[in-house]
Amino acid sequence: MLRDADAIILGISVSDPGAFSTRTPDVVHPLDKRLTVGGSSGGSAAALLSGMCMGAIGTDTGGSIRIPSACCGTVGLKPTYGSLPVTGVFPLVPSLDHVGPMARNVIDVELMWHALRSRNLPDTRSIAQIGFDPAWLSEAEPDVQNAMYELFASIERGGIAVREIRLPELDEIAEVHGTIFIVEALNYHMATHGKHRFEYPQIAQDWFEFAEKTTAEDYEAAVAKRAVYTACVNELLGEFDFILGPTLLVREIDKDALKIRIAERDLDFTMGMVRATSLFDHTGHPALAMPLSSNCKGIPPSLQIVGRKHDETRLLKFARQIDENSIWHEDERMMQLLGDADDTPEPSTLASSQVVRWRN
Repeated sequence: MLRDADAIILGISVSDPGAFSTRTPDVVHPLDKRLTVGGSSGGSAAALLSGMCMGAIGTDTGGSIRIPSACCGTVGLKPTYGSLPVTGVFPLVPSLDHVGPMARNVIDVELMWHALRSRNLPDTRSIAQIGFDPAWLSEAEPDVQNAMYELFASIERGGIAVREIRLPELDEIAEVHGTIFIVEALNYHMATHGKHRFEYPQIAQDWFEFAEKTTAEDYEAAVAKRAVYTACVNELLGEFDFILGPTLLVREIDKDALKIRIAERDLDFTMGMVRATSLFDHTGHPALAMPLSSNCKGIPPSLQIVGRKHDETRLLKFARQIDENSIWHEDERMMQLLGDADDTPEPSTLASSQVVRWRN
């Protein structure tokens, strides 16, 4: 589809082996070699941040487009489940696998989306109100919380209501995601590549072993909860135009970390990374990760915008309005790449009096 739109394909990026993790250990972060680029589409995000390309393709089963986008300060769209074909993609979890575009800014993601989906009509609907779950946000570190609340204030000054909502609980989501993920991964991979089981990454072998101890009743219960989650998010998006929240609850993460400290708990690296993203793989709603303006040095906090199914055009329009008022721009990232660490400029802050010009 991209070749049909005259895209020039430069090469293939590196991902986590089999897309089983969220670390992409073979890829060095362009800004700080101590940090993870995220995964599994970490090579795509790193290539974008370093200026090697203008766009890339990623896959997302628990957050693997959005997580590396957050880790690298770039933009990534997980579209509605099934809206783009997964033909040619090595399956991981069939009921969760998504393919989507990644780029350095929202406009380029939008261009890629229009190339990938030829039937995109202009959207003229106004935005009335946006929802966020304070319980989710309370788990984020202070830099992330501050950037989110500054954005909410700016949105409200622009005439759009921001209201509290209640999403499913994060711990429960993690349990459901883990159960469905490992069982479906085991079933597919053992049926197609069972004789190569011990050639898989160690993390995959560990999950396969755990999946073999998971009962059919456990899996069926998780699938039933997924249906409840989907109905919940559908109902919320029937009332609210978008759901906003952090993509990652921690802004910068060490590439060699075994655990991630979240809300005073040490969580498994992969489960900590997907904590705020995996729900929307299960519900199938489109979700976009993009950097937020902040006074943080280094990688900025990442915003996750969730929209109604098959409503990517409207979601991207709203994201572009945020992006156009953001001061975390490509030239600033490139200055950080080219300059010495001591000379890296401090990112500017969004003036408290600034009003985003929401074009309703």
